[in-house]
Amino acid sequence: MNDISLIEGLKTRRSIRSYLDKPVPDSLIEELLDVVRWAPSSSNNQPWRFVVVRDQQKKENLRGGLRDAVIPFSKHIVEAPVVFVAWYTPSIILKKWQISDVSNAVTYLLLAAHARGLGTCWIGWFSEERVKKTLNLPRNAVVVAVVTAGYTSENPEPRRRKPISDITYRETFDTSW
Repeated sequence: MNDISLIEGLKTRRSIRSYLDKPVPDSLIEELLDVVRWAPSSSNNQPWRFVVVRDQQKKENLRGGLRDAVIPFSKHIVEAPVVFVAWYTPSIILKKWQISDVSNAVTYLLLAAHARGLGTCWIGWFSEERVKKTLNLPRNAVVVAVVTAGYTSENPEPRRRKPISDITYRETFDTSW
């Protein structure tokens, strides 16, 4: 593996909200999910579960009450060729770490998709009950993310990032980097 290509991939991934009307083959989805399996998790629990959604009506239902007048950018949920829904079933012992574990898996999904020429967008604003009902998830399921994916029809510029000195401290919070 070339470290430079990994670092470049990390820096060039963007949230994409506009997709080409081009299907994503099952073989590519399976390749991405194979990468996801390698995400780190507490005690190697691997609590993540994914539902892959292509059905237009289901995507409409996932979008739910998010209408153009309120959230105009939510239309990419129905326009994306593929929507991944990441969730887990809470564990009594490991529940404290499971949301982080599933978040790790979603990050792996975003990065693997980017490496294979797909755009993605992690959506955190959704109705968990609507998602669970639409996808027939278990009642105790915890939905972490809805992720749109497809071949991108846009290439957004990078957004501003905070300087390292604003996010990092030496040894304690009161010592600047």
